[in-house]
Amino acid sequence: MRLVLCDAQRMLLDALGPALQDAGHVVADVCESPEVLPDVVARRRPDVCVLEATYAGRPRLDAAAAVRCSWPETVVVLLTGDASHGVWQAYDDGMVDALVSKSSSFDLVDSTLRAAHQGRRMVTGFDRPAPAARPPERDVDALTPRESEVLDLLVEGLSTTAIAARLGVSKNTVRTHVAGVLRKLSVHDRGKAVSNAVHRGLV
Repeated sequence: MRLVLCDAQRMLLDALGPALQDAGHVVADVCESPEVLPDVVARRRPDVCVLEATYAGRPRLDAAAAVRCSWPETVVVLLTGDASHGVWQAYDDGMVDALVSKSSSFDLVDSTLRAAHQGRRMVTGFDRPAPAARPPERDVDALTPRESEVLDLLVEGLSTTAIAARLGVSKNTVRTHVAGVLRKLSVHDRGKAVSNAVHRGLV
């Protein structure tokens, strides 16, 4: 199984990477920044991407959405110390395939990665919180002008490369805008973003 690891804690990467390799996996790449992760995933095309959900004390689930856009075949596993509401929402929405606590043993982390790779949705080391009252549905967050342009081009069926060429920006910039569109429309793939946008009259 080919893996890409992303975590702001270099010490964790330095410990986890060799342990996973000793367990028979191939660690194709590691990175500490979620900003570069989509390009790393697109280049390495791993079976599984292991991602920390929080950077500098704030959620970075947009990185998971960007990974989905850059290489949809990759299984996304959140290795985190805090299963916040946003983390559970990302799991329930299918943006990520598995959650595993950083306090879990290596054997549990390894077995979770293998199960997720086989298509099983997994939660390891966390108990699901009691359901809270559902908040009233709110209007979609306003898209930026550039996100609106990108959404229009998604509706046209353009690829990331074609959108980048049309707008004169890098593919990574396009992926960032697509991730923003997905987050604001509360969806996790381009097809649902298009249908959602048409339903809401955004395009």
